[in-house]
Amino acid sequence: MNDRLASQRLPPSRLADKRPITGLPAWRWAGLFIGLLISFVIGLSAVQMLAVQGLGTAIPLDPTRRLVTTGIYSYIRNPMQLSAALSWVVLGAFLDNIWIAAAAVMAWIFVEGIVLAPPK
Repeated sequence: MNDRLASQRLPPSRLADKRPITGLPAWRWAGLFIGLLISFVIGLSAVQMLAVQGLGTAIPLDPTRRLVTTGIYSYIRNPMQLSAALSWVVLGAFLDNIWIAAAAVMAWIFVEGIVLAPPK
């Protein structure tokens, strides 16, 4: 019975793909670099605005003293979360794994739903 099971092969899977990432085309590496750079700039500008305008940080032990509504915060409610989600979407696209990108999108939707939910 074990011989019969051993002779059966599973179909190739994207998850079990063992291709080295060093053999990927240059345009994918460039896309990864540009996407992560954009994400980094968004996150860094958010932290900078919290420090300069809000007189604090995103760390709960040193909260901001003023509400920040200028800079990137005038366009996006939570740019640090956008930065993290964008990084995961870029990484999912680079690794050709839809589940990584989908998890980032679902996390974004979940947190937005919590923020926009009416208080009880």
